Amino acid sequence: MAMHARPRRRCYALLLIVLCLAPAPLPAQNQILVDGTLCTLSKAIGLADVANGVDTVAIGSATTEFSGCPTIPPSNPLPPPGPYTLLVLTTQIMLTSADNYWYGPNALPPIASDITIAPATGTLRLIASHTGDPAPATADAFRFFYVSGGLEIQAGSLTLRDVVLEGGYAKGGDSQYGGGGAGLGGAIFNQGALSLVNVSLVGNIAHGGNIVSSGYSGGGGMGRDADGTWGGFGPAAFWQNSSFGGAGGSGFFAGGGGGGFVAGSDGGSTAIVTGGNGGGLGLLGGAGSAGDLGAPLPAGAAGDGGGGGGGAISCGDAKAVGRFGVAGGSAFCGGGNGGGIGGGGGAGVDYVGTYDGAGGGGFGGGGGSSRFGAGGGFGGGGAGGSTLGGASGFGAGAGGTFSGGGGTGMGGAIFNHTGTVSLLNVTATGNAAQGGIGVEAGGDGSGLGAVLFNLNGDVTIDFSTLAGNFVSGNNAATDDRGPEDATVYSIAYGNKIQDGTASAASLTIHNSIIHGTHGDGGNGDDILVNVVDGTQANSSTVIYKGKNFVQFSTNVGNVSQTGTSPAQADPLLGALSLYASSSSPQLPLLPLGANTPAQYAAAMCFEADATTQLLTDARGALRPYQGMCTLGAYQFDGDYIFAANYDAVL
Repeated sequence: MAMHARPRRRCYALLLIVLCLAPAPLPAQNQILVDGTLCTLSKAIGLADVANGVDTVAIGSATTEFSGCPTIPPSNPLPPPGPYTLLVLTTQIMLTSADNYWYGPNALPPIASDITIAPATGTLRLIASHTGDPAPATADAFRFFYVSGGLEIQAGSLTLRDVVLEGGYAKGGDSQYGGGGAGLGGAIFNQGALSLVNVSLVGNIAHGGNIVSSGYSGGGGMGRDADGTWGGFGPAAFWQNSSFGGAGGSGFFAGGGGGGFVAGSDGGSTAIVTGGNGGGLGLLGGAGSAGDLGAPLPAGAAGDGGGGGGGAISCGDAKAVGRFGVAGGSAFCGGGNGGGIGGGGGAGVDYVGTYDGAGGGGFGGGGGSSRFGAGGGFGGGGAGGSTLGGASGFGAGAGGTFSGGGGTGMGGAIFNHTGTVSLLNVTATGNAAQGGIGVEAGGDGSGLGAVLFNLNGDVTIDFSTLAGNFVSGNNAATDDRGPEDATVYSIAYGNKIQDGTASAASLTIHNSIIHGTHGDGGNGDDILVNVVDGTQANSSTVIYKGKNFVQFSTNVGNVSQTGTSPAQADPLLGALSLYASSSSPQLPLLPLGANTPAQYAAAMCFEADATTQLLTDARGALRPYQGMCTLGAYQFDGDYIFAANYDAVL
């Protein structure tokens, strides 16, 4: 029988100091010792990637030098390939800038290999500190991690143990006439395999792009405001040299389509005055808008990248086009191009009485503006148009009369796209998904998934407590367009990227507490499970195992639910409290007292797989206590007394 025990760690000498490491649940594998000075966490992640054949320069990481990082076994001359555990010897790391721009700015190098991060002793606290906190500008915001799923670069796997992630901020780009970009995953954007064990997620935010009073006509991107008549995604040094994903189509007279996620998913080129279609099969981009020369001229349809806009036949001009991370371009005449993945659509420019069509936003990008506003990609706002505003991407605000719609904020802590996520003994509180602010009715973006948003992936939440988190902003649309809702939001949407077949999403909840979602609109659910079909009927499932406390939950559409429905009673959580032993720094948790209905609610202390025995809670207290397990990340063992409903926020 497998057990989550805390095996003894061996002692290592580093910098003439003998470290006798405290017990921790670490697998036997290659190790890198992170002292925080000579060997930073960024260096250690990059070195683990390099050991597994990754060229960090080629994948856009700013971390390219790895001296000072001792490995076990030693490098000879390079460290051996395989999984790596990064043992962090310091208890706190403050992160202040971005290393790369995969799906928005990330403070640490891309996870493109099998990496476990854990403290050598006690708890590791990772803090994101931004210029302008608590509401940084788009250019100053960043999350902690991007985990690759192999769509563009080598796939990765990240396990965090005994870690606090605090203050991450993912911000969609702002615009004025174009649509706002999506803010996805305040702490982590995952497309690979993500496992959190004994982790606290505190105060992370995903914020959609706003519509501002002075700005531009291109759509906002993921992590970059609209720039002139271009959309945006990351700094120019990143996206101008992008060679990832599909290539954008060429634009002449009309706009070319933006590229999709994977190589070969190229955007379509223009056909006389018809805009090129967006590349890719996932249906996650936005459609371009029609041009006008006495009669509407056709625009390109969406793929994963955005569709190009219709042109004006009086003149034409070749324009830059959207690859991964590249915005859709605009020129003096001819339709705007569709944005690549993460890029906003290019604007259509008025030329001597004609109106060129605008480009649709790629996945996460806002649409570009013209007479007819273009559509936003998934999570991106629709653009404004003098005649007709553009349609919003899922969860975003619609465009109005030359005023774009706000972008969506999805996954205050975690955005999971086609990956796998496992949460065990996880506490999440004070996280927020905030929609971008629009101007006209229906123009606000929605906040979706205050802690976690799952798009076409697999998520398991096991013995975890997610409470006191926030959603704000509401596009007030129908369920298939994503009105504000939920601490945990899971959806099957569009098509499978690789082959265009049906998408699937699964959510498993086991012996957990998901409670106290705070919103300013929407339905106020704690869990929402949704399905929106693509060209085929998609599959979305939710499985409840053991006993769970979820105050409000909703299934939308043809969702499959199995297991016993969760209890709606108040679990009577205490205030966020810091716990420490004689050898351990503090770990923030939401405790439970003797009067909680969640006490002793689990008959057995087994994980969701029903075979692995769980021996401790998040702080290391033994499970079971008096023969029974408490639900959530905290095991009541008689050590905490408080009044019921002590923390009014919960």
